[in-house]
Amino acid sequence: SQVGKKIISVYHQKPANHDNPIGFGRGTNMPLLRGAGSKALLAQLKTKEQNQLVKLALEHGETSLLGQDFDTIKHGLKTIKQQGYAMSHAELDQNNAAIAIPLHLNEHYLPTALTAIFSLQRMKTIDTALIVRILQHSQAQILQQLAEHDTLV
Repeated sequence: SQVGKKIISVYHQKPANHDNPIGFGRGTNMPLLRGAGSKALLAQLKTKEQNQLVKLALEHGETSLLGQDFDTIKHGLKTIKQQGYAMSHAELDQNNAAIAIPLHLNEHYLPTALTAIFSLQRMKTIDTALIVRILQHSQAQILQQLAEHDTLV
């Protein structure tokens, strides 16, 4: 496991027209099995690490819309990995939804994800494929910047 080897700083920006509070911002512990970002993170982990974290979360009473048991949750994570993104609707905040993609760094970094958060109302009109492409473009820019500064060595 890479836990404790690198620190990832999280930044989020709330536009002026987003009236719904975001309950899990910078510095807040996130549930492992809920929310698009957490699901995107879990889906990209190696099987052993993923199994350990899912079992730990279930032992601590976490719930997931992916399913109620280990096998169902694992199947949901496999689907997320195959499609390349995760979505959530009111899983962390009752009026918000999100789309997240894994940020593929190298083995020296903790797994991370890029997440776009929208109001549930706005999510009804969003083109999911377009948001995924925008997140993927952002990922490419981040990886390019890190490579230019020899941060991915």
